[in-house]
Amino acid sequence: FRLAAPGYVPQRVWWKDFALRLLGNPNLIKRLQMPDIFAALDLKPHETALDFGCGSGYMTYEMARRCRKAYGIDVINVADNLIPHSLEGRLEFRVSRGERTPFESGMFDVILMSEVVPMIPDPRLFFEEVTRILKPGGRIVLVNPLERRAIRRDYDQNGILVRLMRKLGRAPRDYD
Repeated sequence: FRLAAPGYVPQRVWWKDFALRLLGNPNLIKRLQMPDIFAALDLKPHETALDFGCGSGYMTYEMARRCRKAYGIDVINVADNLIPHSLEGRLEFRVSRGERTPFESGMFDVILMSEVVPMIPDPRLFFEEVTRILKPGGRIVLVNPLERRAIRRDYDQNGILVRLMRKLGRAPRDYD
């Protein structure tokens, strides 16, 4: 089936694919941040987006579902990720360091940088490159790894996702 829960990334194993399509990515922190991140991205169907430091690419998959084309880059190889038929031509992964990317100047309407800046050896070069590849008037969404308002809110409200992840053993009892 084509529908998928947030953060679904194909795994090449039928039972994992089935479970992830139903439940989505098991990373609690990203799942709780996802609504706020996508509200900030405010992706439009005609836009091109970049997930800078995409890791396994699950946010990139979600971006591709919402815009014309999404790219994910990281220093690790995510290029062998399977791309669902529904996203063919709309999703691409590349290996790259932050100081130099394989993209044209002014290529992106929006760039997501989630928890990547603290890992960059020379932030000045990194931000110069981000400025080069961002369209004039484009948007940058920078997620700080220390800012967890969405997670705190869900823990305080004992939301359904927090309760489910606790039962599955994927979430700590308290968030402190």
